[in-house]
This record gives sequence, structure tokens and C-alpha cells, in this order.
Amino acid sequence: MDGLVRALGALRAESFALEHEHPEAPVLEEAARTIGDAAHAVGATIDAPEDEGRLMGACEAIVAARARMRSLRDAQARSRELLGRDIELRRLAAELLFAQIRGLPRSG
Repeated sequence: MDGLVRALGALRAESFALEHEHPEAPVLEEAARTIGDAAHAVGATIDAPEDEGRLMGACEAIVAARARMRSLRDAQARSRELLGRDIELRRLAAELLFAQIRGLPRSG
């Protein structure tokens, strides 16, 4: 039981880091839901600490939550990378448009 509570605490620490790095509401809501699901599974073991089925369910929930937290963190990093490329592409397109406009005869 102590190990499950420590693992749950580690998930919460990951959530704090995620909140710092990615304060967007949908990300924070998903992180909270993910930790809540794991906490619920851990809570189900309190009245039956010897029930292997519940213990395994809690372990599976924690492992799934870790993967989901990693996925949230990685998705945000990919988003930033894509946005960076998008900005570069828009800048290049603007430069090309500017060059075209400069080459056009002036109206009027």
C-alpha cells in the first residue's frame, strides 16, 4: 500500500511539472482526470490491502497514468516544434509575397 501511495505522489509531482511547463486548461484537466482515476484505483485497495486483483488494478491504473502524463508532456513538446516550423514557413511565405509585391508595377 505504501508503494502505491508513493507512486501516486510521484504522479502528482509530474503533474506539478506539467502545470509549470504547460498551463493550458485542457492539459491540466486531463492531468487531473488521469491522476483522479489512479487515485480512485489506489483508494479501492484501502479496505482490501491483500486483494491481489485490486492491487493489480491500482498498479495498472498508475502505469496507465504515467503513460498518459508522458503523452501529455510529449504532445505539448511536439506542438511547440510544429508551431516553430509553422512560424518559419509563414516568415518564408511572407518574404516571397513581399518579393512578388515589390516586383509588381505600382497601381495608380
